[in-house]
Amino acid sequence: MLQFATHIQRSFIRYLAVVVFSFSSSIRTEAKEVLIHDSFSDIVLDHETMREIAPPAFLKQFERESRTWRQIDVRSETTSPMLLEGLSPHVLQMQVWIVSEGKLRRYEVGRNRDFAQRPIIHKNFSFHLPAVKGSYTVWIAVDEPEEGDVEFKIRSFQIFSEYAFYEYFLLGLYYGFLLIAGIYNAFLFLKSRIRLHLYYALYIVGCILLSLREDGMGFQFLWPSMHVVNELVVFHLASPLYLLSFLVYSIAFLALRAQKKILYPLYFLAFAYLFLEIFAFIGLKKQLWLNWIIAGISFLIYFSAIWQAKSHLYSRYFVIGYSMVIAGLMVNVLRYFAILPSNVFTVYIFNFGIIFEVIMFSVALGERVRSIQEERNEALSKLVMQLNENDTLQKRLIAELEEKKLLQDKVNRELEQKVRERTAELQETNHQLKEYSKKVEELNAALDIRNYLLKDEVKQAELSRINDELVSYAKFKEIFINEQQCLKVIEQLKWPQGFVCPKCGNTHGSKVKVWYRQKCTRCGTIESVTAHTLYHNVRIPLDKAFYITYLCFVQADKTLDEVAQEMELRKATAWLLRKKVVERLSEKKYSKAATWQELIVDRA
Repeated sequence: MLQFATHIQRSFIRYLAVVVFSFSSSIRTEAKEVLIHDSFSDIVLDHETMREIAPPAFLKQFERESRTWRQIDVRSETTSPMLLEGLSPHVLQMQVWIVSEGKLRRYEVGRNRDFAQRPIIHKNFSFHLPAVKGSYTVWIAVDEPEEGDVEFKIRSFQIFSEYAFYEYFLLGLYYGFLLIAGIYNAFLFLKSRIRLHLYYALYIVGCILLSLREDGMGFQFLWPSMHVVNELVVFHLASPLYLLSFLVYSIAFLALRAQKKILYPLYFLAFAYLFLEIFAFIGLKKQLWLNWIIAGISFLIYFSAIWQAKSHLYSRYFVIGYSMVIAGLMVNVLRYFAILPSNVFTVYIFNFGIIFEVIMFSVALGERVRSIQEERNEALSKLVMQLNENDTLQKRLIAELEEKKLLQDKVNRELEQKVRERTAELQETNHQLKEYSKKVEELNAALDIRNYLLKDEVKQAELSRINDELVSYAKFKEIFINEQQCLKVIEQLKWPQGFVCPKCGNTHGSKVKVWYRQKCTRCGTIESVTAHTLYHNVRIPLDKAFYITYLCFVQADKTLDEVAQEMELRKATAWLLRKKVVERLSEKKYSKAATWQELIVDRA
């Protein structure tokens, strides 16, 4: 709410400033000197004593497009220490030059610098003025100023110290009161588990963040060396977090959760406001001024409370408390428009409103909790009556259950007897089945052995038939079906007793990627099944290589063209393999081979 009011008055004052500046430029009035003497306490600088100017020639290097310049001419008749105090703690960056007795002093401050870099450790930007008699000039440059950022006072050091002491003392009482209220409600939540206390404690945290935004106390005492954190928390997160805490607390307090069609858009707006402010901090590096969201949602909740105040006492307390905050905001607006004077009351009216609101909200919360307790007690009384009825029914039910239990025990005993009898029968039957199963397994094992022997006999018969008579490639392929079977035949012929390393004679090897390639465990030699055989480096399928070997061994009366056509090979490929087989047949050590399989493995 405060941010929304500030935004409205700043926009209006910006418009008035343009009009006034244009008018004053046309009549070109002479600026007044600020006279400082021993009886002087403080003076608020206005547009006559602090006029807007273009930067002087020696400060042209510091000129920027978004920078506003002010000049103050001072004539001092005292050597008492004086201060120049900026009344806004929100200035992004400010530079001050003071020329006195031929010497130039320069100060550079702002919320984009650590707090310890300020010349005077105070929440407002304050600067020492020369403690000399005579005239001197002060130039002030403010970056991206908002209305209120260029309001200044000249104060004596004594008045400044006294005012600062009482101001910090009252602000300490203010924040101490809020912290005590927040901690007290947090403890009440831990004890009673009533969530309203937790929501109220979070709302007080939101009020503290919003207050820290206005008075700059957070930057001085919580994170003085982290101006980036101050920018994020105070100028981007304070408003949306205050809105979220107020929204959650007021919805729970006024029992508005049933109005889901209204609540969901409100929550969406609040979270969108939060994420937009985070995005503005990370990406845009500027404020978005979306405070109308706070005003809209706050007034909607306020009018809902007024509507409920007709029937609920706690809603009336809520309305009274929040009305004081709205009244404080209105006083702030009137002060910004200079309708009301600036003093301790008008400057800190929002804080007074928050204090009064916290008191009224605490009373309202107590009334609300009392109402909840009464509802709980009434529900508890009904629950006790229902429990008594349930107890009577329970006793009746127990009697019926005991009767049924006796009957059930009798039935259970009979069933147990029948189960024992049936179990004995099943065990006997199971024993017989095991005996039958054992006999079947023995028969199956014998049958498997018989089948294996029959298959082996059939295969041997087919091989004998192949050796005795010429068969076609199609018939031959029925015996040697695929590449894996051919490799197994070569393995049996090459290593009938198992793997033997050709290099060291070791009989232990391990498979390398595929089963037909083994690696010696002793010397590491890798040996393929086809190595040291007739088919080493042969690129055609092994069943075709087998058939060409077979044809050469039985001296089949087939031309090379017929062989190549039957096995779908190129004539040159078939010729090369047949040549290799014929050469092996011509060797003396293979001359006594009884079958074509004996030609496959190399002999020493």
